[in-house]
Amino acid sequence: MTFLKHTLWVVIISINFVSQVQPAAEFDFDTTDFSEIANTPAFVDKTLFIKAVIENNKTSLITAPPGFGKSTNLNMLKTFLEIEVDSEGVPKTKANYVKDQVTDTRNYKLFDDNMLKISEETNTMKNHFGKTPVLSVSFKCKRTVNSFDDALECFKYVVHDCFKQYRYLGRSKKLGIDQRQYIETWCDDKTYRMFGRHRVLSGLRDLSEFLFRHFNDKTVFVLIDDHDSVFKSALFNVTDDDQLNDIVRLTVGIVNSLLKNNRRHVHGGLVTGVSDILVFGSGLN
Repeated sequence: MTFLKHTLWVVIISINFVSQVQPAAEFDFDTTDFSEIANTPAFVDKTLFIKAVIENNKTSLITAPPGFGKSTNLNMLKTFLEIEVDSEGVPKTKANYVKDQVTDTRNYKLFDDNMLKISEETNTMKNHFGKTPVLSVSFKCKRTVNSFDDALECFKYVVHDCFKQYRYLGRSKKLGIDQRQYIETWCDDKTYRMFGRHRVLSGLRDLSEFLFRHFNDKTVFVLIDDHDSVFKSALFNVTDDDQLNDIVRLTVGIVNSLLKNNRRHVHGGLVTGVSDILVFGSGLN
């Protein structure tokens, strides 16, 4: 009986102890936000990938099936490289980010507090952290593509959604009034629909130029996620070969306009997707 009472007390104490332990942060498999993932127990530190991309010093393509962390890696790069700004586009750091190391931003705190491996790379942190205008865009298509017009509408929304990330450019004193009005037209949820194929082809290139000018002629690093999303949808739904070819040309044209024929404003980039079919022969593979 004494043994049974002792055992019972052990069980009760164990239950009380377990009930007081705070559960570890659960991993959200739907998020691609690096700042969230880096603070979970499931996080595996792959931040030295950042150094590899920087040292590569050119545009690269990464292909892998869904769920392999491509979007998260892009977000990680963005978090590391980008010049953090407020709603008016003013850099949050008090340092001269062109000459000095940036150590006073939320992004820096994320890397430093979590003692991520890239933080040990002194030269990389000093020369690249928080110093680059980043243009980040997802080509992910949220509608079924049954025709070229559907594809054009998809890309029109892609450009619109990307411009909205940088809406502060519409108030930038580094840009002319016509440029600021053009930015506002892309940002507005209704007026962006007026743009045709030509503007869709050049929209992201234009945005890279505006970022370049806003940040005192610093060249931009480009991140493109799901580059083949529109084509994948079209491949299973568009029956007309001519329209399918036009969709391919449209996609490659947007990528080339931004990355291949834009060396003045863009110094490199990273493109992800499931396949390499759309950039094959574009000079980016």
